Amino acid sequence: MGYVKQSTFFDGNEIILYVTRKHWVSIFWPFASCLLAFYSKYWIDGQISFFLILGSIIWIFRSLGDLVNNELGVTNRRILYSDDLKLPGLHLSAGLMYVPGLELKKVSNVTVNQSIFGKFFNCGTIKVNGINEPGQPIHFIKNPRLFKQKVNGAIRAYLNPPQKGNKLDTQDYPACTHCEYPIDPSDSHCKQCGSEVGLR
Repeated sequence: MGYVKQSTFFDGNEIILYVTRKHWVSIFWPFASCLLAFYSKYWIDGQISFFLILGSIIWIFRSLGDLVNNELGVTNRRILYSDDLKLPGLHLSAGLMYVPGLELKKVSNVTVNQSIFGKFFNCGTIKVNGINEPGQPIHFIKNPRLFKQKVNGAIRAYLNPPQKGNKLDTQDYPACTHCEYPIDPSDSHCKQCGSEVGLR
């Protein structure tokens, strides 16, 4: 069970809207540095070369751990990241454990930074900024612009829930599978999260 799913397992009212993780290109530089370190023994001192190789191998294992274990997700209530120290607005509870995730109402914006390399491989750096408190950049995230779109849609749905008496707030209108906002059957996209209509 992934981190995001595990974090929402005991709350039946929290719905996972989108989950992404680190892109495989995050391990490119560690492997490239390891390759260079192995060849460095031909032109630099053997002991220095050994430490370069050792450092590169450690870097590879850390990067592989991040690739496998780190998840970034958005639910109908909050943004979750397996390294929650990257998200702003966290505090210690009585049990000295970090409160996981950042509530949607405390999100100021999500910024995406993609280089030409990142656009080609569809990865980039995401920064989740809290109100009056910037977050730390999270590098090499897959589909960063789609994640930003899902967050913006989740925030709109969270801050503007269907009102009683609204024509969308009827049993005749099915709910979006992503954010559970009632959808007019004539619409092709959800008005809240922007997803293509997938009804249940």
